[in-house]
Amino acid sequence: LGTNEVAWGNEATEVDMERSINMLAKIPTMIAADFRYRNSKKRIAPRTDLTLAENFYYMCFGKEPSKTVAKAFDISLILYAEHSFNASTFTSRVITSTRSDIYSAVVGGIGALKGPLHGGANEAVMNMMKEIRNPSRADAWIRDAIKTKKLIMGFGHRVYKQGDSRVPAMKSCLEDLTKWS
Repeated sequence: LGTNEVAWGNEATEVDMERSINMLAKIPTMIAADFRYRNSKKRIAPRTDLTLAENFYYMCFGKEPSKTVAKAFDISLILYAEHSFNASTFTSRVITSTRSDIYSAVVGGIGALKGPLHGGANEAVMNMMKEIRNPSRADAWIRDAIKTKKLIMGFGHRVYKQGDSRVPAMKSCLEDLTKWS
């Protein structure tokens, strides 16, 4: 579509593009403010001289990340965005196919992402790590989980039968981060 042609929601494509850019700028700011609030810290305003990843880190922790950390976070964001046809992407596409507005599509995608078998899986992994508490307890915990048929989060993905294609890039970032001090 041209910039003046009407998009799905009966509005010009440029209107949806502007809304997308605004959301991309504001949502990380809201998440960082919430993170700081939950940790009893004051909100930090975004800066115009930082990249999205650098700014998000800065607004959460009050200091600029190293280039190594910022690069790893950028790569992580790209890999999440390019994560095939997952539940949140599917949900957003279904909503837009009804000619609903972009805000509804994003909210629907976030709702799907929150689920414990999608984006919420990361939280489940953290809860599992807290339950294990110490690496010396990991073997016994895993053996018991297998024996009792407990769900073990963080190992594999149902979509990837030959392994997760994101792993090599993330492993490389992890190796870079282990050298960072």
